[in-house]
Amino acid sequence: MSTQFAPVELATIKQGNFTEKCEQAFSELQRTFIEHVEKFEVSASAVLAIKVSVKYEREKQAYAIVTDIEQKQPKNPAEVTNAFVAEDQMGGNCLWAPTAGTTKGDPRQAVLCTDKGDAVNTTTGEVETDKKKK
Repeated sequence: MSTQFAPVELATIKQGNFTEKCEQAFSELQRTFIEHVEKFEVSASAVLAIKVSVKYEREKQAYAIVTDIEQKQPKNPAEVTNAFVAEDQMGGNCLWAPTAGTTKGDPRQAVLCTDKGDAVNTTTGEVETDKKKK
């Protein structure tokens, strides 16, 4: 059985597996990106970087086609803990933050919410789900 050769195209790199891996990576990028946007409800972008390099190795007298597929997903929004300056036990100043709970009437704290991002009514303690999501 002899090996057959054909001109190199994207469809022939890695015996056709390269384009399949690109399609899989793009599908995965979309799913992961949509989950991120729905979870954090912020403006964001994602990138699928596909790199194809052609190299010549003089010592081997051979050409090589090197590929790389990289997904760049957005970072999660930063989490913020509000703190204030007060004296510590050693007589110096340091930052202090509550270990748990919320401070009623403090406009500096973020809206209390669940891990899923649903707002919690600070008066009743009930979770307020967004009607548009349903």
